Amino acid sequence: MRPSTTDLAVVNEASLADPYAVAGITQLPADAVVIDVGANIGDFTMSIARSCPKGRVVAIEPAAEHCRMIEVQKLLNGFDHVTVVRTALGGSEGEVRLHGAGSHSSVGFGNGTVETVRQTTLGNLMSELSISTVSLLKLDCEGAEWEIIPSSEDVLPQIQRIVMEFHCTGDWTPARLADWLRARGFEVGYTPGLWNGLLWAVQGTSPERIKDGSLDPPAF
Repeated sequence: MRPSTTDLAVVNEASLADPYAVAGITQLPADAVVIDVGANIGDFTMSIARSCPKGRVVAIEPAAEHCRMIEVQKLLNGFDHVTVVRTALGGSEGEVRLHGAGSHSSVGFGNGTVETVRQTTLGNLMSELSISTVSLLKLDCEGAEWEIIPSSEDVLPQIQRIVMEFHCTGDWTPARLADWLRARGFEVGYTPGLWNGLLWAVQGTSPERIKDGSLDPPAF
């Protein structure tokens, strides 16, 4: 961790407190395929890579300095099954301006240094990396989740589990996203929050349960 940065707070939140470890969702087989969107300095990436030594972990991070730190973490941990991809995920292909703000670097807001980076969709990324099935999709991307998830509808059947931090923006709320995911075959649970919180989703809901309206959030 670097001094005078947000690194310690990042590690404390995502690794020591481990908010994603709910109902065994992050307990994966050794050969799991994980995509970590908004990997920051690689804290969650390294943690999940240790539990999936025969699998594949892809760290998605747009900030160049954070990508450098993930590469350092790979060397320190001796992981050769971690791939770092410097890109932003969103709802379309193009380029975006990233505003640096430590652990809260964002395409949408911020007053720090600005760098231009490629933006792609989750579906295109999976195709480019020859990923057919995702055991776990983790997102912590400062509001970009509202573009990433809806634009990924065609590849959602290939995603088994989702854990994410959400940020309430405009019409998008966790309740709306939960309903949207349930209609596409997921069981969903989320924490209350006026500004942000956590959401978990597991693939496998039967169409009959969706149709008759009997689906309740799992007891996460």
